[in-house]
Formats: sequence, C-alpha cells, structure tokens
Amino acid sequence: MSIHLPRFTGGLGHARHWLAGLSTAVLIAAAPLAAHADPAAAVKEAAGIVEAHLKSPEFWAPPAFDISKAKGKTIWWIADQSSNITEQWADAAKEAAALAGIKLNLFDPGASAPEHVRGFNLAITAGADAIVLADGHAALAYAAQVKAAKDAGIPVFSVVSHPLGADTEPRVEGLVADISYNYPEAGKLLADWFVADSNGEGHALLVDLQGIPSSQWELQGFKDELARLGTSAKFTEIATSYGQNLQADVANAVSTAILRDPSINYVIPPFDSLALFAQTGLAQLGPAGAKVKTAGFNAIIPQMQNLQKGGTPLQIDLGGPNVWLGYAVVDNVLRVLTGEEPIHDYKIGYKIFTHDNVQGLDVSKENDLNWYGIDYGALFKPVWKLQ
Repeated sequence: MSIHLPRFTGGLGHARHWLAGLSTAVLIAAAPLAAHADPAAAVKEAAGIVEAHLKSPEFWAPPAFDISKAKGKTIWWIADQSSNITEQWADAAKEAAALAGIKLNLFDPGASAPEHVRGFNLAITAGADAIVLADGHAALAYAAQVKAAKDAGIPVFSVVSHPLGADTEPRVEGLVADISYNYPEAGKLLADWFVADSNGEGHALLVDLQGIPSSQWELQGFKDELARLGTSAKFTEIATSYGQNLQADVANAVSTAILRDPSINYVIPPFDSLALFAQTGLAQLGPAGAKVKTAGFNAIIPQMQNLQKGGTPLQIDLGGPNVWLGYAVVDNVLRVLTGEEPIHDYKIGYKIFTHDNVQGLDVSKENDLNWYGIDYGALFKPVWKLQ
C-alpha cells in the first residue's frame, strides 16, 4: 500500500514505497556516551562547526566539459510531484535542461508503484536518452525496469535513494549513479548544534523513520559525531514507520517518550517535517513540552516560517540547496550522454538557518537565490562551457 503525505511534508516525499501499513513507534535504545577528556574543548569545537555553517555553502564546481554532443537529447524525469521538495528538484532540472539545450519530459506517477513502472515503460518505448527516478524511491524497487532500460541502451539515474559512491550496495544493474545530499554529514551537523547548544549536557530524543535509507544514514551520522565529540550529552532513540498515521504516531511517540523520561530536552528527527509532527506532541505535554527544543533537515517552508516568527520549539533548520541538486542531476546526465565519467558526489553543502539569519528572507516560497544568495545556473554555465 502506498501512502500519500500532505504537500508540506517536503523531505518525506521521497519515502512512499519503502514501507507500507500503519505507522508505529517503538523505543530502540537509550545511549549515554563516554565523557571526553576535555568536554569544554569538544563543545567549543562543535560551536565552531555550527558557526561556520551559518553562511551559505561554498559551491563545488565539477570539471568543465563540452555538452554540445547532448544537444537535443531527451531526459525522462519520473517523479511524484506531491511534495514541494520534489517539485523544486524538477523545476530546477527543467531550468538546467533548457539552459543546456536538452529536453526534459516530466512524468508524474503520484505515489503509485505501478505508475512508476508505467513511466519506465513509456520512457523506454519513447526512446528516451536517459531516465531519472527523481523522487527518492529506491531504484532497487524497480530493478527490472532499470535493467530493461539498460538493455535498450538508456542510462538510468536516481536521486537521494542510494549511498554515495560508485561501488556501494545495493547495486542495481543499469543504475549509473545516484545524486544525493550527504545525509551522514547532515546528521553530524545536527549533532554539533545539539552539543554546542546544550553545552555538552543535553539529552536528545532521536526519531528514526524506519525503512527510509536516508533517515538511517542521517541519524547514524548524528550518533557517530556524538561519539567522536565524547561529551556527557546522550540520546534516546525511538523508531516510527511510514504510514497513514505518521503525523499522529510521531506526536504520540514523542510525548510518551518524554513522559517516560523527563530529562529529554531535545527532539531531533532526520527531517524537519517530522519535527513539525513532534511539535504537536510537545504541545500536548503543556509546560513539560515547552522546555524541549527541536531541529531537522530540509528547510521546508512551514518550518522556515516558524523559525522566522520565533516562539516555537524549532531552533534550527538545516537546508541543502534544492536548485543545486536539480542542476547536479542534469549535469551528471549530460556527462554520461557525452561520454564523460559520472560523478558520485557533488559535495552539496548545507546552511544552518536560525531565527536570526532568516530575518529579511522571503519564506513564503523557496528561492535558493534568496535563501542562499547563490545563482546556481550561472555557476554551471562555465562548467558546461556556455560562457
């Protein structure tokens, strides 16, 4: 069964086919960490990392190449467009394709697995030059279609569904590359903020979305960084599964965990949309929930608005430029279509948004030029030798 989340959930839009059924929440573990030999130094280091990420990430320019051989080619972009995040990736890819002189055919399968299959079949029949599975659905779930595309001479790419690297599992025959954010790095930055903000003494409730690879990667990055810093900060972990009742289940799981252990003073799920659900659970607790802070990754519009107005549990939102990702996907397709080697890590950076640094931004819509101050189209022009 496929579940359809409301539009504002953003970063969860890429999760629809990995778990089915009703969502549940279970306690996984409580994990104190060994004290660092110099906790004050660890807190200072974490604070420095946070400070460095309050500004926009530096653009990593991939090697320049001649894209002229790809002119007139057609990409089939298969992606559920019900979330604002996947919409933004598609819009950026359309803009990038137009700049590069290629065609992008958007096929929206919704949350339906059979429609995803139909999208692959239509693309193959139409003689697509490349196919991009661009909503985070695991290419492994469509291994037969990916192989069929390969057999037809069509390279397939995916977005945010596989680990970075050419040789990482799971391997899917015909999948050329997955273009993604570095989710472990996102988790690391959330841990740095948690340690710095709590002076190395906080107790975080981690909320895992089981079955969603990026959730596990991100939370593992958080735990690894906590272990590396080695302060007395600790975490408790609960797990919830993707389903129709996700919003209520997250809220109830968070409130239950805090009632069980009132020392919890931070709630940190992988995505800021889950943090939004957690905030409902905190409100249910009254004064006990008022002391708890939240954070997450994706910088969706409702949470950016919460940051700007202040007075909510959300303290930071970690943003990765969606336009950068959309352009990176098209860049990788162009490389393969012109005989260049694909890139497996575009080193897409992050910016930590706070109440202070979102003042003056237009948070009614995502605009990477406004939010990050960077024109990614202009930056890719020299990469593609267009200027």
